[in-house]
Amino acid sequence: MKLSPRNRMLIRLISLWVLLAHALGLSGSSPVARAQTETSTSSLDLVLLIDSSTSMLDSDRAGLRVDAAVFLLEFIQEVAGVQGLSVRFAAANFGGESVTDAVALRPLQGDAAQNAIRLRADSESTLFAPALNFAIDQLQDTGDSQKVVILFTDGLPEGEAVTQAGAYFTTEMSPRLDSLQQSGAQVFVVALRNDKTVQVEDLWIQAISAARYRVIDQNTDLVGAFRDLFAGILGLRPGEAQTAAPGASQTIKLEPYLEQAVISVFKSGPSVSLRLIDPNQTEIPPTRRTDQHEIFALTAPQGGEWKLGATGGAATIWVDRRLPTLTLEGPTEPQALGQPLTFTGRLLRLNQSISKSSLELSLSIAGPENQLFPALVMDRFADRYSAEFTGALAEGVYTVTLSARSGGEPVLAESSALTVGVFLVPSIRGFEIAGDTVVGQTICVCISNFNGHEASQRIIG
Repeated sequence: MKLSPRNRMLIRLISLWVLLAHALGLSGSSPVARAQTETSTSSLDLVLLIDSSTSMLDSDRAGLRVDAAVFLLEFIQEVAGVQGLSVRFAAANFGGESVTDAVALRPLQGDAAQNAIRLRADSESTLFAPALNFAIDQLQDTGDSQKVVILFTDGLPEGEAVTQAGAYFTTEMSPRLDSLQQSGAQVFVVALRNDKTVQVEDLWIQAISAARYRVIDQNTDLVGAFRDLFAGILGLRPGEAQTAAPGASQTIKLEPYLEQAVISVFKSGPSVSLRLIDPNQTEIPPTRRTDQHEIFALTAPQGGEWKLGATGGAATIWVDRRLPTLTLEGPTEPQALGQPLTFTGRLLRLNQSISKSSLELSLSIAGPENQLFPALVMDRFADRYSAEFTGALAEGVYTVTLSARSGGEPVLAESSALTVGVFLVPSIRGFEIAGDTVVGQTICVCISNFNGHEASQRIIG
């Protein structure tokens, strides 16, 4: 069909509206109409640096820093196995002119963590530069892996090479910390609070940020500090510490559809015996066990009440969760005012879509000027849930969130909002062209309001 010059001009005008929408950020690639997503890496390289100065003979006589380091590595190993995360680690004691008992970067697998960290407290100095040099060397050729350095100390720079702690920090430590962070490494410091560490606390915070500087009051807090750091890095929702008294049973409630639950237990001594019972009254063995700790890494655990009992002594318990994911799909372009909006929702557990009669998905929708709409329950299909929203009767941005309930109880899940722009279709009532529609000639176009939907029909006809 050959279009007249008049209709060709109208098509151009409508095209200009589409281009304008994209220029204003209303297309599917803008925040107006897309869900927020997260990116992650599939590999992790970790360097552990443990203070071995003689002051540790007083502040950590029992050597809990070694037990805590082994626990951390095995905790990471159990979580990474479910996530498909490839992990390597390196470790070293530091204090003197060079690091000692250095373990070069290697895969974290099998029992690699058991003998990797050695107990030492024989350095009269506390020099941090050699430890940071070791971390730089280990991480220099690690590509785009996630890089993490964790340093534990109970002191400040000291030794023959240190005339003043602040000056040593500025000249020897800050450039190395900058180098690590510029390479993409996250540097964390766990410091045992005392008269020495408080003197350089501000310098640490200035160098690596307050969020990455942790202070503990006693060496028994080190396990919790290490676990708390890495629960977040590994995408787990960390739980609060609980105490299991000798002979008592601790109730642990796990929500439905969790991807993973990691129950970590640090025992008061090797005589402590633990027993974990699931909701079906079945005893579950630990996936990792030493004299000091046990780890129960549960993949897709059953929801309900679990029981953990301790005999022969007390134990500290942490429960960390990896949540399922609620995904929401909807329009990715600006929508016409008054048209229905169709949304698809899924609950994903270990990348598998869940559809059960006991599982209900619903939409919460907020319109322009914070207008709230009644919750919209979605219809269930084989592997998804779907719903149609017909209330988009005002121009503006609509924010849509997805939630889930199982057996009437809320499902704890990761989710993100979807935003959709709804606008009145540009209207053109008609136009008059003054002048000849000849290439190269100036013309005048006079436009008045018209129903854009009818205009498109007239052009097509």
